[in-house]
Amino acid sequence: MDSRKKAIVRLKKALDIFFKKDNDVSSTGTFKTEDSEYLKSVVSKQELYNTINTEKAWTQFEQKIKTSKNTTPKPTTSIWQSTLKYAAIAIGISFGLFFFIQNQTEENKHQLTTKQQEKTIQLNILGESTKYIKTSGNTEITNANGEIIAFQNGKEINYNTIDHNSQKEQLIQEIKVPYGQTLRIILSDGTKVYCDAGTKLQFPTKFPKTGERKVSLSGQAFFDVVSDVKNPFIVNTNSMDVRVLGTQFNVSAYDNNSTTQTVLVEGLVKIKLKHTLANTTKLISLVPGQMATYNEHSKRALVKTVNTYNHTAWISQKLIFKETPFISILKTLERRFNVTIINKNKALDHEIFTAKFTDETLDQILNAFKTDNDLSYTIKNDQVLIK
Repeated sequence: MDSRKKAIVRLKKALDIFFKKDNDVSSTGTFKTEDSEYLKSVVSKQELYNTINTEKAWTQFEQKIKTSKNTTPKPTTSIWQSTLKYAAIAIGISFGLFFFIQNQTEENKHQLTTKQQEKTIQLNILGESTKYIKTSGNTEITNANGEIIAFQNGKEINYNTIDHNSQKEQLIQEIKVPYGQTLRIILSDGTKVYCDAGTKLQFPTKFPKTGERKVSLSGQAFFDVVSDVKNPFIVNTNSMDVRVLGTQFNVSAYDNNSTTQTVLVEGLVKIKLKHTLANTTKLISLVPGQMATYNEHSKRALVKTVNTYNHTAWISQKLIFKETPFISILKTLERRFNVTIINKNKALDHEIFTAKFTDETLDQILNAFKTDNDLSYTIKNDQVLIK
């Protein structure tokens, strides 16, 4: 039994003692002035709170009951007057207790909802509303006018099956994928976007019939773009714009990373850097199998040939690290498993590792690093401590 329910039982018992539910009114006795003042004070919010939450207040309350019961009985008339007076106080206590507990329950419910929301995919229809998407179900997504703008089926939201021509205005959507989740979005032109954990994607409900198809990305996403020579597709990030006609590529642009990477799987992309040093190139072209990495600190970009699978395996829930600093690996694990990792073994931060994981748990992954390195760790709820 929780503390609030226990408080109700105790208070009810105390009032029963006062009013003697066996109707033996004469044995109830009368109350002193100090008893009356005490009960009145209990009705106040602060005293009521203390009565519910502290043993000390309850002990005082019980002592008052015992003192009152030991008082010499007086005529029945005065007893009934006292009883009526305290009945009114009892009603006040009951209502006060009810509303206090009701408010506490509502606050707890709100807190629980907020915590759940942090773990749920969030869809913001800018200028209209915010919706929370449960990946365990299916639903129709509507705008403020009640028009269907997309269908959600599990971990997929599809804007391509809707006739958007009847809609009066173009709505901007912003989808936030929390840690521990992934999501596939099919845009109005049929382009597929696979969003990794901790990703935010902004895009229109429908692309214009002519002109650029623009989206904005913070996080990591794999794009399978429908070819349209006349209407290029552009991915905007904080440090670069990736321009394509029809292709497959991966962009990693997390806000808490100092680098932004674009890996081209097939097709052709052109990258425009937003912040570069003087006399350095701002335009980069990639061919399949190449990766462009822009560094926020040096303001320079590097292009090299890579195994594209290593950078896209996350789509199938695999983790591949090749010559990756330990500190970067921990960031990936935080996003994948929705945990907070505190690393007190700073000597490992910039150690380089190469590893591959398929369906291992967080505990199994950390244990693999523990085997060959001088580290220990503990996992408690959603927090990991590495020493």
